[in-house]
Amino acid sequence: MSVEWTILLMTVIAAVFALGIALNASNSGFVSTTGSGWAAGMKELGSEVVRRAATP
Repeated sequence: MSVEWTILLMTVIAAVFALGIALNASNSGFVSTTGSGWAAGMKELGSEVVRRAATP
């Protein structure tokens, strides 16, 4: 995987993660329960991307 692609993917993940946090903060009812699981999923996806990027 090229460096440019990895950086782009990281940026997209960071943006999605930030959006999830913003939604979670703005609506603490429904989104908080789904949002926490969603954030955990995003974190797992992020670590998987890092793993794949680090592996040649």
